[in-house]
Amino acid sequence: LARQITSPGWYRERELGRLCRDHVFHSPNFFLPPSVDRGVITIHDLSVFKFPETHPAARHAQYDREFKRSLESAQHLIAVSEAIRVEIIEHFSWPADRVTAIPHGVSPDFAPWPDHALTPVLAAYRLRPRTYALCVSTLEPRKNIDRLLQAYQDLPAALRGQYRLVLAGSAGWLSKSLQLAIKNAEREGWLLYLGYVPD
Repeated sequence: LARQITSPGWYRERELGRLCRDHVFHSPNFFLPPSVDRGVITIHDLSVFKFPETHPAARHAQYDREFKRSLESAQHLIAVSEAIRVEIIEHFSWPADRVTAIPHGVSPDFAPWPDHALTPVLAAYRLRPRTYALCVSTLEPRKNIDRLLQAYQDLPAALRGQYRLVLAGSAGWLSKSLQLAIKNAEREGWLLYLGYVPD
């Protein structure tokens, strides 16, 4: 382990390539290491390609450089939904038989709970069961939180007051203007921003 930590990057890449020889490497997030010549990639969305304005410039450069190279070594692609599978096939002209949709697994903890179990947890946030709309998302342009805020703002005031909007999630890239809009909505009383919330 000490040798792996202190060895230079070229050595680690060479060793990874040696270890992966005659094996298929799975990358759970877009990119294969340069030393891997056969792999499977999981693709979560194509927003960096379809909506480049919602990503930082450095991310474009990374995808231009690393994702195209990764595709050249990929034997198969995994999409997280059938909709993304279709987008991948169309956008990259990939053979349909080399793209498989495998939805994310969901813990059984994420299931409807009875009101009596929710009440004490929600009380800490000054909420009650069935009196709010929840959005869990990182705050970044590709998530369209700004449109959600605008749609909620357009609701009748009485409805907004009866069902507050609750946002849970950390701040992401390019989110300064969104954070200002969140603060304004909090001042108006119809939005509650919790930031990061553990499971």
